[in-house]
Amino acid sequence: MEKKEILELIEIFNQKGLTELSIENEGFSLTLKKEPAPMRVEAPIYQSVGTPQVESIPPAQAPASPVAAPTKPLSEGAVTAPLVGVFYESSAPGEAPFVKIGDTVEKGQTLCLIEAMKMMNELKAQEKGIIRDIKVENGQMVEFGQVIFEVEKC
Repeated sequence: MEKKEILELIEIFNQKGLTELSIENEGFSLTLKKEPAPMRVEAPIYQSVGTPQVESIPPAQAPASPVAAPTKPLSEGAVTAPLVGVFYESSAPGEAPFVKIGDTVEKGQTLCLIEAMKMMNELKAQEKGIIRDIKVENGQMVEFGQVIFEVEKC
């Protein structure tokens, strides 16, 4: 292979954006390698605008909550999801669930885990009670405010 042919191959290699090229021909071998060009990411520029001024709104003029009100009132012992995520009944697959229907739970006892953004969040009992119903399945997605458990206060 002549020098002119090698230079043409190098030019084509660079023009096409290749990162590796190997050629073998009649006892001659040529290998060209280069690191891929780093991707350029434009980071947004943030400007400080200072501390926002907040006006107090009289209660009669307060805006409605952005979360739609449930169509029927929640039962007194309803335990709802505090965030959007995936419901897990136990700390690991194959392990016993934190609670089952009929279990008595104490204030502060873990009822389930809700995974959100790769973080596990414990949902704890707010008071002593008996688990009367579990409204979701293990691994099911839950929405903010969705009823997960029905607990009878003791």
